[in-house]
Amino acid sequence: MQMKSVLVVEDDQDILENVVIALNIAGYPTHAAENGKLALRFLYQVPEQDLPGCILLDLMMPEMNGFEFIEHLQMEKIFKIKKIPIIIMSAKDNLSYFIKEKPEYDVLKKPFELEQLYSVVKKYCLIPEKIQHA
Repeated sequence: MQMKSVLVVEDDQDILENVVIALNIAGYPTHAAENGKLALRFLYQVPEQDLPGCILLDLMMPEMNGFEFIEHLQMEKIFKIKKIPIIIMSAKDNLSYFIKEKPEYDVLKKPFELEQLYSVVKKYCLIPEKIQHA
């Protein structure tokens, strides 16, 4: 089974490492960035065929937070980058904005179970068998 990569954008080093390890154990290739600015730099530099299948995004980070990162992506002119699914990963209590007003975003409330992480990432990063053998 082939899987697309996941970009994990998280400033808390322990959470970042644990999510990357968990995804790697499940077979997902991962890329990590400690803030939105580094994540954007990665997206601009990676070849189009290697863009991640989804982005796990923390909201509260230094340099460029998750809200600013989303704003930059919405203004992006490169369609492939603009359309990468974003999974909000936050401990904020008020995530209802994303749940009610922005249903296109999946939300993982920290702390979350590994099964929740795997379930939401699988929606975007599992390459169907018939495409793998084409």
